[in-house]
Amino acid sequence: MSECAHYPKGEPVDLTAVAPVSSAVRSLCDGFNGLGLDLHRRLPSGGNTFISPLSIGAALAALLPGARGQTGAELARVLRVEGTTEDTARAMTELRRILEPRTIEEQTWSEENQALEFAERETFRLSLVTGLFVEEAYPLHTAFCDALSEAFGAEFFSVTFANAEETADRVNAWVADKTEDRITSLVSPDSVLPDMRLILANAVYFKARWADQFTEARTRAKPFHLLPGEGTASVDVPMMAKQGTFLHWKSESESESADVEALRIDYEEGISMLVVLPATGRFAEVEAALSTDFLAQIHAASERTLVDVEFPRFEMRFETGLGEVLQELGLQTAFDIASADFGGITPHPDGLFLSEAIHQAWLKVDEQGTEAAAATALMALGAVLVEEEPPLPMPFVVDRPFYFFIQERLSGAVLFMGRVLNPAA
Repeated sequence: MSECAHYPKGEPVDLTAVAPVSSAVRSLCDGFNGLGLDLHRRLPSGGNTFISPLSIGAALAALLPGARGQTGAELARVLRVEGTTEDTARAMTELRRILEPRTIEEQTWSEENQALEFAERETFRLSLVTGLFVEEAYPLHTAFCDALSEAFGAEFFSVTFANAEETADRVNAWVADKTEDRITSLVSPDSVLPDMRLILANAVYFKARWADQFTEARTRAKPFHLLPGEGTASVDVPMMAKQGTFLHWKSESESESADVEALRIDYEEGISMLVVLPATGRFAEVEAALSTDFLAQIHAASERTLVDVEFPRFEMRFETGLGEVLQELGLQTAFDIASADFGGITPHPDGLFLSEAIHQAWLKVDEQGTEAAAATALMALGAVLVEEEPPLPMPFVVDRPFYFFIQERLSGAVLFMGRVLNPAA
């Protein structure tokens, strides 16, 4: 089998045409979303959390072309992917096209020309990139290199793992560049070991404006009620406010107050944030029920409703190791030096096994919109109502712990998801 010794970067994938979404892409995104929810349930429960199912899923999927035997089977099960590796690669290529930034044409008045002019404006920025940092002269199979270049747009770099500080700087500089300097220290020199052979990194960056922005003048400091046992009953947070027509859902309940309700707040051009707000005292119960089916139920049953929404302005950063959690979910042989089988990545007789998986994510939500970034490292050793008398708006006050999902609606991909117990933390 041929090898790629110099790690050439493949021709860039043509992302100019957005094809209609296929069932393969929806299935791939459902798998990533389900993995994200499974991981979320296993994260520490005592504080805010924020991860990117898209980044984690894409990083693990990039191993599929090189995984063999039980390792490949476990990886496919954890990712919930069906079909061949080639099917997954084609779905990944299509997903990257769908997620390509979109533009709209805007009309503005030119004082210089004293005329109306038309210009294109980017409605959101979303990048999904993969980088492989490989020990200098370590052999990789050409087929693996080609698969990652074509389906993931991967970039390849030679590094020397014996020089831990230089390698960590190289990886972190790449991640920082791809995340607009929002994530600058994904790996530390201490985590880089001399016998490592490659680090597979994935980075996601997202920035979008609300379709209907919040007015800063309406933002007020208001109490956000914490879960019992937090020491204080509430904290004051800057609460944004606006009125509009939103897709809203409320669970059926015999009690006066439903167990959970949800609101979808749109960004421009096909991206939205789904806010899931459990009733007081129901937070843990709702968390246990979160699933792709639950999200699909909300999507199918939501109705357009006039709403007075209050939502906290906040910023958060989250970092976690995923190695133990992924093994709990069934990805075991990949982390086992004796049984890991990544024979499709390298012909080297010593082979490879995963030593750690690291994830970092950052988020900022304000009156204008949302900016978010996430990075994953896999480290391998060896709409308007028209009525005569408009109804009173329904309040949707996010003044207690909630969940949120930033989602691309065409593919169903959850780009980011999180749990906010305290916006001021």
